[in-house]
Amino acid sequence: MKILICTLRHWTAGRRFRSLLLNAPKLGHEVFGLASDWYADQDLTIAAFNELGAQAFPKQAWQATIERLNPDVVFGEHLFPTDVERRVQDWVNSQNKIGLIINHDPHIIQSTHHAPKPEWTLTYLSVANQQQAHARATCYTGEQAIRNWPQERIFVLGSPDLDFVTESVDVAEVRDRLGLSPNQPLIGLFPTLAHAADREELTTLVGRCQGAGWQVVIHLHPVGRRLQNSKPPHGFWVYDRGFVAADFWPKIQAMGARFIADYGPGRVCGVEFHRCQSFELLRAADCLIGTWDPFFEAYALKRGYTLLESIAAHCLNYPSHKDVLDREFELQGNFAKISQILERGNDSEQDPGFVEKWFFKLDGLWWKRALDLAEQLVRDNA
Repeated sequence: MKILICTLRHWTAGRRFRSLLLNAPKLGHEVFGLASDWYADQDLTIAAFNELGAQAFPKQAWQATIERLNPDVVFGEHLFPTDVERRVQDWVNSQNKIGLIINHDPHIIQSTHHAPKPEWTLTYLSVANQQQAHARATCYTGEQAIRNWPQERIFVLGSPDLDFVTESVDVAEVRDRLGLSPNQPLIGLFPTLAHAADREELTTLVGRCQGAGWQVVIHLHPVGRRLQNSKPPHGFWVYDRGFVAADFWPKIQAMGARFIADYGPGRVCGVEFHRCQSFELLRAADCLIGTWDPFFEAYALKRGYTLLESIAAHCLNYPSHKDVLDREFELQGNFAKISQILERGNDSEQDPGFVEKWFFKLDGLWWKRALDLAEQLVRDNA
């Protein structure tokens, strides 16, 4: 097959479709990328595609590109109403091709989503678990029910984000790459984005950890770091589409913390991002602490994950989190929690029922199921 992957951001290429990009060519498929610029990271997205062996193109010439490539299948992530992914799916359905969208939120259940157009009879949805499948088919009611995904076009394939579970990681090499001293505790901090209310908490936490002789390594949300060498105020992004003052993360760096990036290492607003995959940090760290999303990735790797104190009470109400997290422990202070984890270790056991409920499978083979489904859909549509 000839495959085109249309991306929301560099994370879509570098993580969501990483395993597909690495494995599909080995089976004889041609794979190309189309970079959106929704988060002003088009160059970074193209670089991520290129690092994974795929030629990629900017969205500005999307129609000429897709007509020239004439792909059999177009993969995508998110259906923003005004962005290129919807226009690409219009093309897919008008040209009798196959579209396969992955769920933007790979693990949690949400009540709203960007709905498909009724005329998209050849666009299908891949979700991580049966709960998501049900939500996507029943989200809208009454006159709005036409905006639901038809059940026959939803497939439970697991989470593409977690195919890294089968990749080997040399923990000693990762620690050396990050500049740690022998036996120095490594604290993996996943703050997602710097909300105004979080800054004092993060500053205090980093200061205490560094003061104790521990090394804090920070992985930001994928939209927290946009372009390499970008200048203020366009370096750091927050949920409300505003910008955090460019001196916050440099202040954290000056305290001794280090920052990592999965793709395109370099400087942004004075902060040096070292090359390290987030799943490498998840495996190598002695303690993992942060906001809610990386909890699922840590669980997939059989690693404990601790919530920042400021969000613990809220996140402990999430159905997934309250299934396995210790409320009494999570509601303690950040430094106290980290100290206890460093004393007792951070490996954890998986509950097979939890894995099936939230992840479907943890076998590193989402890419294979997605390719098999795409091939079957192409054959059925011939």
